Amino acid sequence: MSRKVEVVIKVLIGMEADLTLVGVQRVVASDPNMRVIATARMLDDLLDCITTQQPDVVILGKHLYGSESVVNTVRLIKAYGPRVIVMGGLINGLLIRDMLNAGLDSYLCTSDDLRLLLAKAIKTILCGRLYLSPTATAEYHQATRDMSDIDTVCDDEALAVLQRLACGYDAAMIACELGIGKRRVYRIRDKLRRSFGARTNEHLIACAAAEGFLALQ
Repeated sequence: MSRKVEVVIKVLIGMEADLTLVGVQRVVASDPNMRVIATARMLDDLLDCITTQQPDVVILGKHLYGSESVVNTVRLIKAYGPRVIVMGGLINGLLIRDMLNAGLDSYLCTSDDLRLLLAKAIKTILCGRLYLSPTATAEYHQATRDMSDIDTVCDDEALAVLQRLACGYDAAMIACELGIGKRRVYRIRDKLRRSFGARTNEHLIACAAAEGFLALQ
């Protein structure tokens, strides 16, 4: 009688926070069908691990050294093929929407019980289905209802404007560098402020960094 061969799910973890990283490792290690094959704190190292070790699933924190934004990181990873889970404590439904547009497979809010949800999320996305934790689901649906008349909060153009605002550029400088009109720069800036509930550029930049859209140096 032949023995059934169990397929081990290869997991790669990329995040800056040591405490969270160790916690995720323990949760994955508790499941005999999963194995952490590597961890990374820098984007370049993470991408190298993906190419050499070919993980089935990549679990990301919302911040990673060398990453411009979590949305861009998701997009880069998906080009290599693995499923992607992002974990974060601060929830923004529009950020979840943008990550889904970039190819995200699962978003888990760290205020939910990840000991119970992480393994379920991994197995669900490997079956080709999206998985959001309960808090993330509620925030995502609320955001899509409230903001259905607003474009994606950080498409490539909006992200380019946001990054330059964070570098201290004024509207004229941004317009010149991106080859667009000053009025368009102001419209994009105002859209970003509405999306994040910010009144000033400084507040906008702080909110965007906290939500993973920006990596402040």
